Amino acid sequence: MDDRRWTESDVPLISPDARFRKELSRSLQETYQRRRLRRQRYHQIQSWLQRLSSSLPTLLSAVSLLSLVFGLGYFLGRKAALRS
Repeated sequence: MDDRRWTESDVPLISPDARFRKELSRSLQETYQRRRLRRQRYHQIQSWLQRLSSSLPTLLSAVSLLSLVFGLGYFLGRKAALRS
């Protein structure tokens, strides 16, 4: 290696050893994998929310219609019971 690279203003610096480079490489790979997984999870959640938001009006309409049918049935049943 070039020794001039490890001197700065007449003060010798310590060259990183193989263990340090190996740990640094491993650490960077782990960080990259964690960030990649976080991005994947974020995109999965976003797509799930997008699908939910597109089907939400349909779901609310179905629940409203079902409530209306049962409410009307209950109302007509009570009205018929009061007549008897």
